[in-house]
Amino acid sequence: MHELSLVVSIVETCENLVYKEGGKAIKEITLIVGTLSGVEVDALKFAWEMGVKNSVLEKANFKIKMEKAEAKCDSCLQHYSPKTLYEPCPICGHYGSNYLKGRELKIHLIKMVRK
Repeated sequence: MHELSLVVSIVETCENLVYKEGGKAIKEITLIVGTLSGVEVDALKFAWEMGVKNSVLEKANFKIKMEKAEAKCDSCLQHYSPKTLYEPCPICGHYGSNYLKGRELKIHLIKMVRK
Protein backbone atom coordinates (compact mmCIF):
# COMPACT_ATOMS: atom_id res chain seq x y z
CA MET A 1 0.00 0.00 0.00
CA HIS A 2 1.85 3.07 -1.23
CA GLU A 3 -0.78 5.35 0.28
CA LEU A 4 0.92 5.08 3.69
CA SER A 5 4.19 6.36 2.23
CA LEU A 6 2.23 9.25 0.68
CA VAL A 7 0.78 10.10 4.09
CA VAL A 8 4.23 9.94 5.70
CA SER A 9 5.52 12.38 3.08
CA ILE A 10 2.59 14.76 3.70
CA VAL A 11 3.21 14.58 7.46
CA GLU A 12 6.89 15.43 6.94
CA THR A 13 5.99 18.37 4.70
CA CYS A 14 3.50 19.72 7.25
CA GLU A 15 5.84 19.25 10.20
CA ASN A 16 8.56 21.17 8.33
CA LEU A 17 6.07 23.94 7.55
CA VAL A 18 4.87 24.20 11.14
CA TYR A 19 8.46 24.33 12.40
CA LYS A 20 9.47 26.94 9.80
CA GLU A 21 6.44 29.15 10.42
CA GLY A 22 6.54 28.83 14.22
CA GLY A 23 3.13 27.20 14.40
CA LYS A 24 1.73 24.63 16.77
CA ALA A 25 -0.26 22.23 14.59
CA ILE A 26 -2.36 21.95 11.46
CA LYS A 27 -6.09 22.43 11.99
CA GLU A 28 -7.22 21.76 8.42
CA ILE A 29 -5.72 20.20 5.30
CA THR A 30 -7.24 19.59 1.90
CA LEU A 31 -5.66 17.32 -0.69
CA ILE A 32 -6.45 17.23 -4.39
CA VAL A 33 -6.43 13.72 -5.81
CA GLY A 34 -6.67 13.25 -9.55
CA THR A 35 -8.96 10.52 -10.85
CA LEU A 36 -6.01 9.03 -12.78
CA SER A 37 -3.42 9.47 -10.01
CA GLY A 38 -3.38 5.81 -9.02
CA VAL A 39 -4.23 6.77 -5.44
CA GLU A 40 -6.93 4.63 -3.86
CA VAL A 41 -8.95 7.12 -1.81
CA ASP A 42 -10.26 4.55 0.69
CA ALA A 43 -6.71 3.27 1.26
CA LEU A 44 -5.50 6.86 1.66
CA LYS A 45 -8.15 7.54 4.30
CA PHE A 46 -7.22 4.34 6.14
CA ALA A 47 -3.50 5.17 5.96
CA TRP A 48 -4.23 8.71 7.12
CA GLU A 49 -5.63 7.49 10.43
CA MET A 50 -2.43 5.56 11.16
CA GLY A 51 0.06 7.94 9.59
CA VAL A 52 -0.90 11.15 11.37
CA LYS A 53 -0.82 9.80 14.94
CA ASN A 54 1.44 11.88 17.21
CA SER A 55 2.05 14.43 14.45
CA VAL A 56 1.03 18.03 13.74
CA LEU A 57 -1.84 16.58 11.65
CA GLU A 58 -3.30 14.33 14.34
CA LYS A 59 -6.30 16.58 15.06
CA ALA A 60 -6.57 18.21 11.64
CA ASN A 61 -9.80 18.31 9.69
CA PHE A 62 -8.87 16.18 6.66
CA LYS A 63 -10.57 16.76 3.31
CA ILE A 64 -10.09 15.29 -0.15
CA LYS A 65 -11.15 16.99 -3.38
CA MET A 66 -11.25 14.78 -6.45
CA GLU A 67 -10.03 16.32 -9.68
CA LYS A 68 -11.50 14.99 -12.91
CA ALA A 69 -8.97 14.08 -15.57
CA GLU A 70 -8.60 16.26 -18.63
CA ALA A 71 -6.55 15.47 -21.73
CA LYS A 72 -5.84 17.10 -25.07
CA CYS A 73 -5.39 14.95 -28.15
CA ASP A 74 -2.06 15.54 -29.88
CA SER A 75 -3.64 14.80 -33.25
CA CYS A 76 -6.98 16.62 -33.45
CA LEU A 77 -6.45 18.92 -30.39
CA GLN A 78 -9.79 17.83 -28.88
CA HIS A 79 -10.11 18.20 -25.09
CA TYR A 80 -11.74 15.27 -23.34
CA SER A 81 -12.08 13.60 -19.93
CA PRO A 82 -10.46 10.15 -20.01
CA LYS A 83 -11.67 7.55 -17.54
CA THR A 84 -8.43 5.53 -17.72
CA LEU A 85 -4.82 6.13 -18.66
CA TYR A 86 -3.95 5.54 -22.31
CA GLU A 87 -7.54 5.93 -23.45
CA PRO A 88 -7.81 6.95 -27.11
CA CYS A 89 -9.29 10.27 -28.16
CA PRO A 90 -13.07 9.84 -28.48
CA ILE A 91 -13.09 11.96 -31.66
CA CYS A 92 -10.21 10.62 -33.79
CA GLY A 93 -9.08 7.47 -31.92
CA HIS A 94 -5.48 8.68 -31.57
CA TYR A 95 -3.62 7.37 -28.49
CA GLY A 96 -1.18 10.26 -28.10
CA SER A 97 -2.64 12.72 -25.62
CA ASN A 98 -1.31 15.30 -23.24
CA TYR A 99 -2.83 14.88 -19.77
CA LEU A 100 -3.60 18.35 -18.44
CA LYS A 101 -5.24 17.40 -15.12
CA GLY A 102 -6.13 14.35 -13.10
CA ARG A 103 -2.80 12.59 -12.48
CA GLU A 104 -1.75 14.51 -9.39
CA LEU A 105 -1.86 14.28 -5.65
CA LYS A 106 -1.16 17.65 -4.09
CA ILE A 107 -1.74 19.65 -0.96
CA HIS A 108 -4.34 22.27 -1.82
CA LEU A 109 -4.96 24.01 1.50
CA ILE A 110 -3.32 24.09 4.93
CA LYS A 111 -4.66 26.00 7.91
CA MET A 112 -2.25 26.23 10.80
CA VAL A 113 -2.75 26.73 14.52
CA ARG A 114 -0.38 29.46 15.69
CA LYS A 115 1.31 29.39 19.09
